[in-house]
Amino acid sequence: MSDAVPTRVPISAVVICLNEADRIGRCLESLGFCDEIVVVDSCSTDGTREVARRYTPTVIEQPFLGYVKQKNFALEKIKNDWVICIDAD
Repeated sequence: MSDAVPTRVPISAVVICLNEADRIGRCLESLGFCDEIVVVDSCSTDGTREVARRYTPTVIEQPFLGYVKQKNFALEKIKNDWVICIDAD
Protein backbone atom coordinates (compact mmCIF):
# COMPACT_ATOMS: atom_id res chain seq x y z
CA MET A 1 0.00 0.00 0.00
CA SER A 2 1.37 3.36 -0.99
CA ASP A 3 1.59 6.30 1.39
CA ALA A 4 1.59 8.74 -1.52
CA VAL A 5 -0.81 11.63 -1.19
CA PRO A 6 -2.95 12.03 -4.28
CA THR A 7 -2.10 15.21 -6.12
CA ARG A 8 -4.80 17.68 -6.93
CA VAL A 9 -5.22 18.52 -10.58
CA PRO A 10 -5.01 22.30 -11.19
CA ILE A 11 -8.23 23.81 -12.48
CA SER A 12 -8.79 26.91 -14.59
CA ALA A 13 -12.08 28.76 -14.91
CA VAL A 14 -13.15 30.90 -17.85
CA VAL A 15 -15.97 33.41 -17.72
CA ILE A 16 -17.22 35.35 -20.72
CA CYS A 17 -19.39 38.33 -19.93
CA LEU A 18 -21.00 41.59 -20.99
CA ASN A 19 -22.39 44.18 -18.57
CA GLU A 20 -22.49 41.85 -15.57
CA ALA A 21 -21.20 44.24 -12.88
CA ASP A 22 -24.10 43.30 -10.60
CA ARG A 23 -23.37 39.55 -10.89
CA ILE A 24 -19.70 39.03 -11.73
CA GLY A 25 -18.45 39.37 -8.15
CA ARG A 26 -20.63 36.52 -6.83
CA CYS A 27 -19.74 34.42 -9.84
CA LEU A 28 -15.99 34.86 -9.39
CA GLU A 29 -16.21 34.40 -5.64
CA SER A 30 -17.81 31.00 -6.25
CA LEU A 31 -14.74 30.04 -8.31
CA GLY A 32 -12.32 30.66 -5.45
CA PHE A 33 -11.26 27.00 -5.45
CA CYS A 34 -9.83 27.36 -8.97
CA ASP A 35 -6.12 27.85 -9.51
CA GLU A 36 -6.68 30.33 -12.34
CA ILE A 37 -9.60 32.49 -13.43
CA VAL A 38 -9.73 34.12 -16.86
CA VAL A 39 -12.45 36.67 -17.59
CA VAL A 40 -13.12 37.71 -21.18
CA ASP A 41 -15.30 40.79 -21.22
CA SER A 42 -17.14 41.85 -24.39
CA CYS A 43 -16.56 45.61 -23.92
CA SER A 44 -18.86 46.19 -20.94
CA THR A 45 -19.88 49.74 -20.08
CA ASP A 46 -21.05 49.13 -16.50
CA GLY A 47 -17.84 48.48 -14.55
CA THR A 48 -17.75 44.71 -15.05
CA ARG A 49 -13.99 44.66 -15.70
CA GLU A 50 -13.24 46.71 -12.60
CA VAL A 51 -15.24 44.33 -10.40
CA ALA A 52 -13.64 41.29 -12.05
CA ARG A 53 -10.13 42.63 -11.36
CA ARG A 54 -10.86 42.39 -7.63
CA TYR A 55 -10.90 38.59 -8.08
CA THR A 56 -8.39 37.92 -10.86
CA PRO A 57 -5.63 39.80 -12.65
CA THR A 58 -6.56 38.09 -15.92
CA VAL A 59 -9.36 40.23 -17.34
CA ILE A 60 -9.26 40.57 -21.11
CA GLU A 61 -11.40 42.92 -23.16
CA GLN A 62 -12.44 41.30 -26.44
CA PRO A 63 -15.29 42.45 -28.68
CA PHE A 64 -17.87 39.66 -28.93
CA LEU A 65 -16.94 37.12 -31.58
CA GLY A 66 -20.02 34.93 -31.20
CA TYR A 67 -20.63 32.53 -28.33
CA VAL A 68 -18.44 29.64 -29.50
CA LYS A 69 -15.58 31.80 -30.77
CA GLN A 70 -15.60 33.89 -27.58
CA LYS A 71 -15.41 30.74 -25.42
CA ASN A 72 -12.62 29.34 -27.60
CA PHE A 73 -10.76 32.67 -27.36
CA ALA A 74 -10.98 32.40 -23.56
CA LEU A 75 -9.80 28.79 -23.61
CA GLU A 76 -6.69 29.83 -25.53
CA LYS A 77 -5.67 32.02 -22.56
CA ILE A 78 -5.64 29.38 -19.81
CA LYS A 79 -2.72 27.37 -18.42
CA ASN A 80 -4.36 24.20 -17.09
CA ASP A 81 -5.85 21.15 -18.77
CA TRP A 82 -8.97 21.01 -16.56
CA VAL A 83 -11.41 23.86 -17.17
CA ILE A 84 -14.71 25.11 -15.87
CA CYS A 85 -16.59 27.31 -18.33
CA ILE A 86 -19.24 29.44 -16.67
CA ASP A 87 -21.35 32.47 -17.50
CA ALA A 88 -21.58 35.32 -15.02
CA ASP A 89 -25.33 34.94 -14.66
